[in-house]
Amino acid sequence: MEVKVKGKNLTVAPGFQEYLEKKLAKLERHFSKIKSADALLTKNRDTYTLEVTLEGDNVILRGEQKNCPDTRACVDEVIDKLDSQANRFKGKKYGRKKNLGKKKRDEEKENIYIQNTENPGVVKTKAFEMPPMSVEDAVENMELGSHTFYMFLNEETGKYTVIYKRADDDDYGIIEPK
Repeated sequence: MEVKVKGKNLTVAPGFQEYLEKKLAKLERHFSKIKSADALLTKNRDTYTLEVTLEGDNVILRGEQKNCPDTRACVDEVIDKLDSQANRFKGKKYGRKKNLGKKKRDEEKENIYIQNTENPGVVKTKAFEMPPMSVEDAVENMELGSHTFYMFLNEETGKYTVIYKRADDDDYGIIEPK
């Protein structure tokens, strides 16, 4: 597993990366292969924020913990969140009647973060592969990533589609081009 740790407003100590790698190794029991883990540690006055994005088995999990008194407490909280997300994912994936193994998915998904200097106000651009998937799979990936929207290639229509969680009634909406 490749672990990348970045620090914002601080220098990341080597001991922190070792501690994070040790804790992330415990999550390998949920996956056949974890490709990568990206962590961003931010210092805000006297507290820390840790964001961890984990990619494995064609799923991306994201955990975030804010306002921690120390870095190790942040790691412990984020690992607990990722562990519960992985348990939910396993229950949904293997509890279904349809066989997800028959779908051909691109195992070479890449998350590429490009620093954007051309457009003022845009801090980060994210580019990634979008294998075709059903609306149900897109909802599942959106919930696992704790996002309010998710863009995917709809396998039924062949169009790029955005699914989002509606604020007023907690249902979902879909945006599709004509």
